[in-house]
Amino acid sequence: VTMDLLGRSEALESPPLTWTVALQNALVAAELPTRLVLPDAEYDPDMAQLLQSEPQLAAALSGGAFGLHYPCFIPMPSLQEQGLAMWSTEDGGMPADWHGASCAGRTVNTN
Repeated sequence: VTMDLLGRSEALESPPLTWTVALQNALVAAELPTRLVLPDAEYDPDMAQLLQSEPQLAAALSGGAFGLHYPCFIPMPSLQEQGLAMWSTEDGGMPADWHGASCAGRTVNTN
């Protein structure tokens, strides 16, 4: 079985930097094409700053995605500058109006 992307449960705290880097290194060593989707949480500007200050973490997530809850409501050019796709790890409860419809469309196109 080959997986393109691998994420983690939001019920857990964010994995430590060393764990994330070690996991990606193990995937590469096993010659698996799997990329990581982290975190699975609300947007936290500190995470974008962490990617800029920790090149090992940025490299481990390279080619993967930044997993966020309800990302269509938040513009995040800093993440796009990091070369990460934005992945919606939780969506729902959109309003039944044009704003909600546009968000649903962006969600379908993004995911």
